[in-house]
Amino acid sequence: MLAWVMLVNVLVPHVPAAIHSGGYAPGVVTALLLNLPVDGWYLWSVRRRRGGERVRGAGERGAAGRGGPSGQVGG
Repeated sequence: MLAWVMLVNVLVPHVPAAIHSGGYAPGVVTALLLNLPVDGWYLWSVRRRRGGERVRGAGERGAAGRGGPSGQVGG
């Protein structure tokens, strides 16, 4: 999840700010040369390792989570 946030952070504030300011905004070089390739590689490797299945976030629970799909705890 954090890798997605960092990837969006490259594309939402940094790149438009650089375009709006005429070519440079603080952090745009680091965002494009460091965050974009590292986060892209990480997300690609996780997806490849998991066989393309969707990766669950920290707060998501399925039938195997506590209480099952209805959220009931106990019997």
